[in-house]
Amino acid sequence: MSYAVMVQRQEAGKQRFKEGHYSEAERCFQAAIKEAEKFQAPNEYLARQMKNLGVFYFALGELENAEPLFKQSLAMERELHGLTSLEVCKSLNHLGLLYQIHEKYAQAEETYEQALKIVEQASFLRYPEVDSKLHYLSLHLLAMVYCAQDKQDAAIEMCNKAAGKITRNAGWGGKEIAMDIHDVAVNYCNRERLLEAKKACDWLLKSFSEQLQTEFLGSISKEGRRERREIEVETNRLKAIHEMASAYEDVWRPSVVCRDEAVPPSRMASPTPKKTAAPDNRISHYAEESWRP
Repeated sequence: MSYAVMVQRQEAGKQRFKEGHYSEAERCFQAAIKEAEKFQAPNEYLARQMKNLGVFYFALGELENAEPLFKQSLAMERELHGLTSLEVCKSLNHLGLLYQIHEKYAQAEETYEQALKIVEQASFLRYPEVDSKLHYLSLHLLAMVYCAQDKQDAAIEMCNKAAGKITRNAGWGGKEIAMDIHDVAVNYCNRERLLEAKKACDWLLKSFSEQLQTEFLGSISKEGRRERREIEVETNRLKAIHEMASAYEDVWRPSVVCRDEAVPPSRMASPTPKKTAAPDNRISHYAEESWRP
């Protein structure tokens, strides 16, 4: 496998997508997958390239093409990271978002519940600033699915559950975040304001969709850019929802992975190595670290 060729095709796909040349972008992403397939499977490169193409189809609203790629990438991540990995949890949220936007609520509910089961068993000790948000995101996505299925009581209960967990886990400022979530639940999820609740949820789902596209494709589709301009007029009215979306922005990014974590301190290069010291096999800067999951 040529890493340089794979990345070249990946970046070409992102550029064509940004320009709106979708047929060319599709061919570039497919070529990147073919290059990643030359490496022994399963591997991180192939899982990432499949997710790139899946998000591309997601951005164009092509569920039938995006779903199998999301599932294949998810299966690889389960094999590579384990069934209870937070990477798997994130990918489950991505798949659930795909179902939710296409109004396949039963599948979305099942998928989010799988994600929530993983994240609620996590210790939140490795990257608490990200992992805790992942928990709250899973709760809110599931709450919106309940709301869409006319299960407002369950939705409000889920939002209040999230608010309670934030109060306990978020530390300084957590109570303010909890009150924001409580206000959103009260203002947008009661039966007397269903239309307003739907608008708020649709706005938030579009924000998550844009974040996902930006993470994997570097930009959002032209159609999405037009929708964003139309939605901007709603920003002030939906301020609490807008702030909530901003708080979750980094949750869509893959967890930080650095080779140094796996290298014992005894093997790390000395700050002032002797000239005669044997070279360290660990290379300090890898080109792929800028995007590697």
